[in-house]
Amino acid sequence: MSQRRWPKVSSGSFRISPWARPYGRAQRLLKSSEIFDSFTVAFCTKPVLSYKTRRMRRRFFVLPLRYLTLLALVCSVSACTSPPDAPAPPQASEQYQRQPVDCAVDKCVALTFDDGPGRSTNSLLDELDKSDTPATFFLIGRQVQKYPKTVQRMANAGHQLGNHTWDHSDLTTLSDKQIKQKVAWTSTAIEKITGDKPSVFRPPMGRHNPAIDKLIPLPLVLWDINTRDGRHHDPQQTMSIAMDNVQPGSIILMHDVHATTVKAVPELISRLKAQGYTPVTVDQLLDGKLQNSVAYSFAPHAGVQR
Repeated sequence: MSQRRWPKVSSGSFRISPWARPYGRAQRLLKSSEIFDSFTVAFCTKPVLSYKTRRMRRRFFVLPLRYLTLLALVCSVSACTSPPDAPAPPQASEQYQRQPVDCAVDKCVALTFDDGPGRSTNSLLDELDKSDTPATFFLIGRQVQKYPKTVQRMANAGHQLGNHTWDHSDLTTLSDKQIKQKVAWTSTAIEKITGDKPSVFRPPMGRHNPAIDKLIPLPLVLWDINTRDGRHHDPQQTMSIAMDNVQPGSIILMHDVHATTVKAVPELISRLKAQGYTPVTVDQLLDGKLQNSVAYSFAPHAGVQR
């Protein structure tokens, strides 16, 4: 029987069979490391082609030259081994889980941010990280779906997450069913990302009434200081309004979706701390004693008149 001839492929001064016979020709290719490294790739997996031969101890599947450029990016002849195990995902940060704060004694203040997450939120989180400051975020459901990684970052950093309805609708214009749906959808969206449902609720624009409150299965958190940052978009004015009105137990309203607000935060935190204030979450401010369907706008503090 005549020996089957294999077509040759020319590559410069070398001639290599695109489907080389096992062992013999493959061994010759191995002797020339430059040729082998440049033009062939030997798989360390089960070979595709099988040939019976007494002298064959190893099976090679040598690919045509037109595939080698692509495969060279994936596999290396000198290191045909499994990649090292990927590092374990980072655990949730305990950055803000420190010594408990007694806000009945200490001068506590809660920084709260509405309507996010948005494009500026990560920049705000960077600033909060730098100053080691916790905050409370009241999130819009549809924004949660748009920025899931940002929401997860908030939770990992130890910030408190709140529900701000699905689309910032005025609750006083909605039916009972619509209110329940928009609140439930948002809580579910947050839970799917973080594993926990939000612990507080803020009605959009602060509009609510006793009938609405009864429909909300969470504590309602309002504010006693509105920086109006969404109107004037002036970092200096945002900071001035907050500092001119702050008292122990204050809840300050801002919006993380405005870049101008983010610019105001570093100096605001610095001034608050310089005056002896301790920024905390809403839950810390009220000592975790919040009741569902009850509205809160500040934390009572000894010696402070409201």
